Amino acid sequence: MVKSNSISVLVHIFYSDGFAELLPELKNLGKITNQFYFNLCSSNENQETISAILSFFPGSIIIQTPNKGKDIGAKLALIDLQIRLNDNSDFSIFLHDKRSPHTSTGKVWREKLLKIIQPDHTHQIINIFETKKSVGLISAKEFITSEYDEGKKTFRCTSNSQLKTLIEKFGFQSRKFEFVGGTMFWVRTKIYNDFFSAVSPLQMRATLEEGNIMDFAQGSQTHAWERILSWIVLNKGFTIKGI
Repeated sequence: MVKSNSISVLVHIFYSDGFAELLPELKNLGKITNQFYFNLCSSNENQETISAILSFFPGSIIIQTPNKGKDIGAKLALIDLQIRLNDNSDFSIFLHDKRSPHTSTGKVWREKLLKIIQPDHTHQIINIFETKKSVGLISAKEFITSEYDEGKKTFRCTSNSQLKTLIEKFGFQSRKFEFVGGTMFWVRTKIYNDFFSAVSPLQMRATLEEGNIMDFAQGSQTHAWERILSWIVLNKGFTIKGI
């Protein structure tokens, strides 16, 4: 199969058996992907996982980081790596070994989020990017949402104050606030390259909370950045598309 577009895949593996569980889905990307990046949680014994990754995906670039900011912190570390390596691929795919053990619907969420790397959908996604230049990010349609209350000018989530601070910090002007819950998506690589060339991903990662931070009772920088990763795209003038 000819790779008419260059595609990078950035994967966070939190669980010790997370790679093995995600492998069947990742294999679907083998024919269309140029580069795999993996972040492993450094609290695990990862040598077996590293060997397995390199066996199935030779040439993969692997890093290990502490559990800071959950999958969001891992994605920021991988974005930093991608930029440092001058990765100018057309598209990047962000994935992680999601389980959501705090909810009974976690497995269903994971399956729906991962449909973006199923063969019938990957071709659809590439076609959308090629024919609709205004689209900057594509994810599973069910997970695109907005919490913005136009009347009250607030966000209906516990991270409202963190979000308003970050919007001001980055000078975001867009009044669109859709984001991808679950943070698995395709994005035009240049959008993140441009933004994070001016905003250090590692400095932003340093602001995130450690451990298995939740946002049920109070907001967090981690959950604010779950929204920001989508809003970067909107504030570059692109749209978000669901499949």
